Amino acid sequence: MQRRRICFFTLTELITAMAVLIVLMYALINFFFSIQSVWVDSAKKSAIYENANLVFSMIEQDLKGIVISCPFYYDSSTNAVNFVTSSAISSDNSYKWPYFEVRYMLGLNGAFKRLCVSDKGTTTPNDYWDFYRADRQVASAQKWFETPASNTNTFRNLVFGITDLTFTRLKRGGTVAAADEIPAYLSVTLNMLTEDDYKVYDVLASGTPKDTFKNMHARKFTKTFCLRNLL
Repeated sequence: MQRRRICFFTLTELITAMAVLIVLMYALINFFFSIQSVWVDSAKKSAIYENANLVFSMIEQDLKGIVISCPFYYDSSTNAVNFVTSSAISSDNSYKWPYFEVRYMLGLNGAFKRLCVSDKGTTTPNDYWDFYRADRQVASAQKWFETPASNTNTFRNLVFGITDLTFTRLKRGGTVAAADEIPAYLSVTLNMLTEDDYKVYDVLASGTPKDTFKNMHARKFTKTFCLRNLL
């Protein structure tokens, strides 16, 4: 009877096989983490587009119900717009009239802020928006917004991560509209960063470091709203 010969791996062969296995596992792990990093980065960038769409949708809804007989005011000192609308969303349901004064502006920490003021007052008549009062003109409306803390309706932060916010107001002929004039076109431009990028941007020194980082990582969104058919 012929004996079968049993072959064993040599130490060199075992070491070579283990080295190949380690290389394959390392490549597989790197591939997994690369895919995960791409997915996370894509999700963060997708959130920027969703936030921009949220901002534009909210402004569009408010502009659809704009009351052209009431003042429109652009505050250049804070780069904010104020106008009266009949289609605003408010967290306060105790108002008597379905009209609201809304204000949009850029706040701290890159927050896009929205203030919705109803006819509900607190301590004095100037604490609320009353479009039937003769003294509720542009000047007093602007003054009210300087101290909004006395009202129960406070600013709501819609999204964060905005580095720049620009409102461009144009007449029908293309010239810039006055601060208290309802424009034929209102163009809104946003420069936005992801949450992680904004944390880095926030701690950078003002000037060139911030501008360089913003130019490299920020996404720019612009939408123009046409109001000329309402005028």
